[in-house]
Amino acid sequence: KEIISSKKAVIFDFDGTLVDSLKAWEKVDVKFFSKRKLQYDQQDYFNAIMGLSLTSTAQYTIDKYNLNEKPEDIVNEWHDDFEMMFRTEITLFPFVEEFLLQLAESGIVFGIATAGPQKMFQLFDRYPKIKSHIKAFVSCDDVKENKPSPAVYLECAKRLGFDIQECCIFEDTLVGLEGARAAGCEVILALTDQKKREQKIALCDSYFEDYKELID
Repeated sequence: KEIISSKKAVIFDFDGTLVDSLKAWEKVDVKFFSKRKLQYDQQDYFNAIMGLSLTSTAQYTIDKYNLNEKPEDIVNEWHDDFEMMFRTEITLFPFVEEFLLQLAESGIVFGIATAGPQKMFQLFDRYPKIKSHIKAFVSCDDVKENKPSPAVYLECAKRLGFDIQECCIFEDTLVGLEGARAAGCEVILALTDQKKREQKIALCDSYFEDYKELID
């Protein structure tokens, strides 16, 4: 709380930080590989693509599994499958909405820096109270660099109108934490997944396990 209150802006990652979407992405992957009758190791694949934009993930998948497909076709397939789940299965983590409204009421500006596509912003159509407060939504596709490059955070800070040192970043993965650290500002870990707990804690300035902890 002390870190947040000392800043003018907050930059959030999306998947796994604000939104409980990782299981949905796993279902998209299972469907994708089953359709092509390919075997894959879910954890190895997840580790390999962490922080990559969808376009880069598609290219990685084509190269790794020798697919005779175009990256844009794969991205469109993932978009369509994910969008179906978007409407039914994917929600903000508990108390995220209350926390974001609390930030807005205290005059702290916030935006989102994600490896996911711009289409993801549509999720906030279901949360009109907070949608109007999100002042920037930047994808790795926009900056043509994947995490752990800090480019997506730096661009988000720029669009929010602040120097990166005036911001803090919320992240949930090792790759994201490394990128946030490289951006040069304070980093808060959303410990929504206990995998690699100690490694993640070592990269952050502060951490929490439930957004309820951050609400006054």
